Amino acid sequence: MKAPILIFWFIISSRAPDFYFLEYSTTPGNIVFLNKEVGIFRSDSQVFSELLSAYWVQGYYGMLQSLEESYSFSFGVGHSFYLIEQVNSIFGIDLMPTTYQYAINDRWDIFVFWHSFYSQFANDFGFPGVSFVMLFFGILTANVFYHAVIKKDLFAITLAQLLVMAILFIPMNNPQ
Repeated sequence: MKAPILIFWFIISSRAPDFYFLEYSTTPGNIVFLNKEVGIFRSDSQVFSELLSAYWVQGYYGMLQSLEESYSFSFGVGHSFYLIEQVNSIFGIDLMPTTYQYAINDRWDIFVFWHSFYSQFANDFGFPGVSFVMLFFGILTANVFYHAVIKKDLFAITLAQLLVMAILFIPMNNPQ
């Protein structure tokens, strides 16, 4: 059990300076780490659950910051930094300033912290429109699982596994 925790800890610690234990997040962009010299020791399961929960909900904090910003249409490419870069290189139009991630960059760094799937697609549809995107995604997921479980369709079985991964990563979307 200790090996996966240590691997996870090593990966997370490479993203933050002087990382010991992620304790909590206070003001926007200020993440407080518990120093190992304080003398507070936790069991492996406590450390793992705290790391995992902080890792998993990081994108929701980015979404919370985005909710405070006004909507600016990004012409259907704001959900993907790759597409934004392609539009910029082909047409010379920089759409990065139209994204929520750019708007909150002073409080929640684009390239360090995660933003959720919701705030990524809100760049194109606005936050009210994301509910329709999620409705479409839910209908697609239900249809795929129906074909995978009931009809035993090999393509649907493969796609169902990818959809489960997509659902798990909805809060942990990295725009890069």
